[in-house]
Amino acid sequence: MTSATKAAPTGPARTKSDPQAVLYAVLEKHGKSNGNRENLVAGSTAVSLVVSGKIGRKTVHEEIKGNLVIGADGTMADNQKPDTVELTALLLSQLGKKKRAEFIAELSEAKKLPKVDDADKEAAEGLVKALTVKGSKPKNGAVQIEANSNS
Repeated sequence: MTSATKAAPTGPARTKSDPQAVLYAVLEKHGKSNGNRENLVAGSTAVSLVVSGKIGRKTVHEEIKGNLVIGADGTMADNQKPDTVELTALLLSQLGKKKRAEFIAELSEAKKLPKVDDADKEAAEGLVKALTVKGSKPKNGAVQIEANSNS
């Protein structure tokens, strides 16, 4: 199979999209393009919506009742490890010109990293950990719809 061809889908062949699936796909895409998550605040809001219209020749009518629940905003870890290229360049700069050229040629020819001593791995891990800048970034609370039991 070439990159230009795709595997045949599994399941029964479909000749037309399910109108309800089209409705929800349109609502999802429209919401992502036009909605602004930053305008939602934590809490619960009762919703009772009716979406009606035509999809192709089929009339659709969908009622949505429930509570839109927005979770509290929080933070998540945003640790920045040192840049791999920068760190490698720094380590290479510690070698003499000749040794550096030999080392680069050897690794380039091998096409993979050679095995290294566990103590060297531990030292490298410690160095990366020491150079990692710990931080956090804001994270929006989860958005959920809780259906009413009478819907």
